[in-house]
Amino acid sequence: IKFFSREGIKLTEAEEDSIEGLLEEDRKGRARSSTVGRIIDRRDASSLYVDHVCSVAHGDIELKVALDCANGAAYKIGPDVFDRLGINVTTIAVEPDGLNINENCGSTDMTRLAALVKSDGFDVGLAFDGDTDRMLAVDEDGNFVDGDHIIAICAKYSLEKGELDPPAVCVTVMTNIGFDIAMRELGIDVIKTNVGDRFVLGEMMSMGLVLGGEQSGHVIFRQHNSTGDGIITAIELLSIMRDKGQPLSELTKVMTTFPQIKRNLRAEGVKHIAESASVLEAIASGQRELGERGRVLVRPSGTEPVIRVMVESDSHEKADRIATHICQTIEAQI
Repeated sequence: IKFFSREGIKLTEAEEDSIEGLLEEDRKGRARSSTVGRIIDRRDASSLYVDHVCSVAHGDIELKVALDCANGAAYKIGPDVFDRLGINVTTIAVEPDGLNINENCGSTDMTRLAALVKSDGFDVGLAFDGDTDRMLAVDEDGNFVDGDHIIAICAKYSLEKGELDPPAVCVTVMTNIGFDIAMRELGIDVIKTNVGDRFVLGEMMSMGLVLGGEQSGHVIFRQHNSTGDGIITAIELLSIMRDKGQPLSELTKVMTTFPQIKRNLRAEGVKHIAESASVLEAIASGQRELGERGRVLVRPSGTEPVIRVMVESDSHEKADRIATHICQTIEAQI
């Protein structure tokens, strides 16, 4: 269950913990259900939402699009929006049965979508996840386009239109360093947060930013919504393709993805190990070798006894070698 405040914003972790604490308390003395609120049944909610999303496009979009709705929340409303905008859309995964959500479809498995785009000559393929807060894409050649590229495309376009005010974007620590380099060259500041859309939104609100998101395709356009919205992200991307008159493969050249090596090591006392002198020196040594063309990220998992190691570099061999050295140093502490 996801809880939102009256401002339409996800609750903070502290607020969620407080609610959980109340639920665990003795129920005696609690108010009756009839006195704590009411349910408002908005049967026109879908049409209001469609009106809002379509207003983002500022006109029809005459593109041939393959749309994967993940057998999830967008199975009906997604095609409705695309039809209304004049998009030549072909849909897949629009037959939910309560069990097949994200099953071999959606943004978590885009193999089928990529094959369809290539075989039938689509301009682009778009895939939502099950609850439609994320969207990833496939270009006209069947190449996958992740959230880093989508945010970079939107940031550059917004900057060109004078709408990226202030000229900054908020992303997480997992965003590829190629994104950082591309934004630096465009004169756009990059703000980093912990992984999680709530952290991205919180930083965006505190700094007054209009664009942010995650590599997973969770993108927040704060002028349109207070959370990630896969359909709005799709319409924003399609609108840019229309306005620029360029295929997605050309737009993605805004950034180059650097090779990324990820390793997970299971260990008890992960925070102590990750902060040990030998591990910190291995991290610093690796970062010195990489310079500004790479980075090292070592962090304890917040959910399991695992240390996550990630190294990025413009050289796959170098990233792999540095990651291996750091992992060996950590293993010596286990």
